[in-house]
Amino acid sequence: MQWGCFLNAFAFALFLSNSVPEQGKGLCGGQQATINCLKNNFRELYQKDYKQFWNILRSAEVKALRCHPISTTTEFLELTPKADGEVAEYFSEVLENKFLPSNPQCFLDALVMADTESQKAIMRYLRYPIFSEEAKIREILSRYRSTKQYGEVLEPYFKQGKKN
Repeated sequence: MQWGCFLNAFAFALFLSNSVPEQGKGLCGGQQATINCLKNNFRELYQKDYKQFWNILRSAEVKALRCHPISTTTEFLELTPKADGEVAEYFSEVLENKFLPSNPQCFLDALVMADTESQKAIMRYLRYPIFSEEAKIREILSRYRSTKQYGEVLEPYFKQGKKN
């Protein structure tokens, strides 16, 4: 008799868990599937709707890599301070293997427009690369180091990068 009650209670609990919509699902859905919604709900969306999180982030990446308008690229770069774990690795890969080799000037134009927190975070990513050789990144950035508009944003990278 007790076993039957247990099974009924289990079945009822299973029914309730499947019938109550998970909080966070639908967040940033439909017309709201934008980089701004992602930015405002970064952690919650990652935790509650992993698939939607990555859909929006990858869509933002494609737009950012087009580099038109540059503000779209800046918005994408400004997500980097929010990242940790696998998302931080994702940003490292995008910065090291996509932006720098294919369009460093676009990257730097957007970086100059980004907020200070994002600039610092991105410089940390580039100082400690995961997917590329430090020498390769340094070589690319060195080409722009003496350019007035990029010098200030690149200064922390080269200042920290001095080897003794």
